[in-house]
Amino acid sequence: MIPDLSISLVSLRRPDLVRQCLESVSLHTRRISYEVHLVAHDFPKADLDSVQARWPALIVHLVTGIRGYSQNNNVALRAARGRYVAILNDDTVVTEDVFGRIVGFLDTHREIAGACPVLRNPDGTVQLGVRGRFTALALIAEQCKLDRLLPAWLASRVGALQRPWAPSDGADVVDIEAGTGACFVARRSAIEAIGFLDEAYFLGPDDIDWTLRLREGVGRVVLLPDASITHFGGSTLSGSYQAVLPAIYAGYYTLLRRHRGPRSEWAVRLLLGGLWSAVLTGGWLLVWVLTSSAHARTMTRARWGCVRFACSPLESPAVFTRLVAHRVDRA
Repeated sequence: MIPDLSISLVSLRRPDLVRQCLESVSLHTRRISYEVHLVAHDFPKADLDSVQARWPALIVHLVTGIRGYSQNNNVALRAARGRYVAILNDDTVVTEDVFGRIVGFLDTHREIAGACPVLRNPDGTVQLGVRGRFTALALIAEQCKLDRLLPAWLASRVGALQRPWAPSDGADVVDIEAGTGACFVARRSAIEAIGFLDEAYFLGPDDIDWTLRLREGVGRVVLLPDASITHFGGSTLSGSYQAVLPAIYAGYYTLLRRHRGPRSEWAVRLLLGGLWSAVLTGGWLLVWVLTSSAHARTMTRARWGCVRFACSPLESPAVFTRLVAHRVDRA
């Protein structure tokens, strides 16, 4: 029997998060049939055995080495059998039948290719709802915090990407140009039409690229204001942030080049990757020297990595690999 939904759950050695996430999915997903594909990245065998004993129907894919979010999710998406597919972060908790609600909505709106819920903080406040249009100006404004000068609802309309604004519950769905990889549901037929996540992105903005390709090739992508999940955020790769941030910037360059053109790409390379990151490198270095703060040390190295690769032709997986290898060599 073909399930209604196939869920791709990627986890990098975090069985605690996997158990928490799966428990919540099991408790609240009642109206639809589903399967869960766990992409277990460098999992200790004992932890994996424990998870499988609790959820014997879990489909496990073992992977090792340096692998990006898109690359890992594609392992599950290629094996998925459901009418719909979902990518779901391991640091999320389902507090309602969000998947039943999204699948039910998509079943009655055939013109829509995919949908995302609102992301909420553990205290229930909005973490991420409507994301603005991805442009060079929007990214520069967000990274330099200039978008904070505007109300959140207005900032999202002019392009700010991460402001915590969402329509009230019960409001109509909102068409979006930037979905969220923390929880993204798409039609299987839509994925077959445009392809899987692009592995040129290591850790973002692959979700925005996926949204744009779905909109261009299949149909609308929407946010459902009355569907939400809790997202803890930053739980998985925070220890590698000095490599993560330059890799994310490299992903921005790729996305801008493909969807907005080389002028936008180079504006962001020079202004954000070069000038802005150089200023922040100096600021964080001063804090590091004065306080010996481990956080300041990480931020100094992360921002310097952005400067180093501001004009590099390397795509984000290669940037991450180089910085991680350099860190290992120094250790």
